[in-house]
Amino acid sequence: MKSGNWNDLATRSVTGVVLAAVGLGAILSGGLWFTLLVVIAAIAMTWELLGMLRPALRQGKDRGIFVTYQSAILLGCLGLIAAGDQGAGRLLFIVGLVVVTDILGYFAGRMFGGPKFWPAVSPKKTWSGTAAGWVGSAILAYVYWPAAMSGFSLAGFVTLAVFLSFASQMGDIAESAIKRRAGVKDSSNLLPGHGGVMDRFDGMVGVGLLLWLVAEVQWIMG
Repeated sequence: MKSGNWNDLATRSVTGVVLAAVGLGAILSGGLWFTLLVVIAAIAMTWELLGMLRPALRQGKDRGIFVTYQSAILLGCLGLIAAGDQGAGRLLFIVGLVVVTDILGYFAGRMFGGPKFWPAVSPKKTWSGTAAGWVGSAILAYVYWPAAMSGFSLAGFVTLAVFLSFASQMGDIAESAIKRRAGVKDSSNLLPGHGGVMDRFDGMVGVGLLLWLVAEVQWIMG
């Protein structure tokens, strides 16, 4: 491995440790601190979205893309803030689910390959990686369920976890589609070695959006 690659690895590692420390601190502190972190992330992702689409925002389709994804960011952040009100345990489960989905999807896709999940939008994602993410989220939900105190049965909680895993994957795919349209590799360079905030938290946006939708349905159903 060339020294340049080692330097990039060191940068990625340091940034990753800082991100993990800040995120964990905000989750454990809860309340205002977690809300503040989510608001900062939402502002950063909005700035990145504008940066990627600004050259073409005069076109109707690109304005529609901006409004749609911006709405997903805002509603997803509201879903995460609401989840934060239910305690650090719930947030740690959500973060763990996104991480498990991402890691298992990556390694299973590399190991097993196979048919692509949505080649026109995300050429690297495979059905094997997608399914591995679902299996991992189901196992995580099975382990976490006794402490969840969520009102869901075990089957219901596992099913919800699989849907959340899928939402995380769709959040990643949605951002990939925007980057391909904009012709960029990363959403920005705000996070050294990792690209942009959206690159790291697109899955959380998808999960937060589904959580918001579930909460709205529960409220409507009374």
